[in-house]
Amino acid sequence: MKYADGTLGVFDCGFRGQFRVQAKVVGTEGALIVVEPYIMRPPCRLVVRRGDEEQEVTLPAADPYRCEVEALTAAVLDGAALAVPLSNSRANVATLQALYRAARQGRYQPVKAQSRTTVEGWA
Repeated sequence: MKYADGTLGVFDCGFRGQFRVQAKVVGTEGALIVVEPYIMRPPCRLVVRRGDEEQEVTLPAADPYRCEVEALTAAVLDGAALAVPLSNSRANVATLQALYRAARQGRYQPVKAQSRTTVEGWA
């Protein structure tokens, strides 16, 4: 993906490649690796790399599905803010749709700006 400021975003996923379960964000000065981000069994580990230096951060284990249910319950019953606002979800869908169009047509596809930030019945 190419952002408006020229920054490139690259991601991959699939079932036919080398098996790996991690999320990695790479920037110009380093990388952040989430080891087994979808499993969350102890120990939960993050690896921060800067140049030749590497630091491992250990986090307490948590059940990600339970966290989702508790967050949604708090939003519905107590009016707590959603961890991921609906505007982010809409932007993700718009981005995925543009990526599919680009793959089918073999050329860049712009992502239309999302101006609506609420859904009927939600603040």
